Amino acid sequence: MNELASPTWTELTGAGLFEEVIGAVSDAHRPYAAAVAKFEQVDKLSWDRVKELDLANHRRLCVLIGALVARFAEDGEARKNLLAPVARQDQEVFEALRARRKVLDVDPTTGDPIAPVVPTPDEPPPA
Repeated sequence: MNELASPTWTELTGAGLFEEVIGAVSDAHRPYAAAVAKFEQVDKLSWDRVKELDLANHRRLCVLIGALVARFAEDGEARKNLLAPVARQDQEVFEALRARRKVLDVDPTTGDPIAPVVPTPDEPPPA
């Protein structure tokens, strides 16, 4: 903003237009600067933390699979049925990655895929 408050801009545009434009820019800049400052103060997950949580969940899944295999070692049909959702999800992820498609999020309660959010042409994409 200080760059615009120079005598050169006033000379080029005339004092009236300069004050009107600088006033409008300043009025628009204040809430934007406040929103950026507020966003920067929000606690955000680092990529390292995301990977740490992902690895922790993967380990839990491995423990669960190991427990099911051990518990149903003699009952192949029950084991197959209990592990079917894991196998299905693994296959879906594999196919999406192989086709270079985005892996869909899944509702943790129902297991149903969550459709990706597609912004309308006049709407900015989600951050």
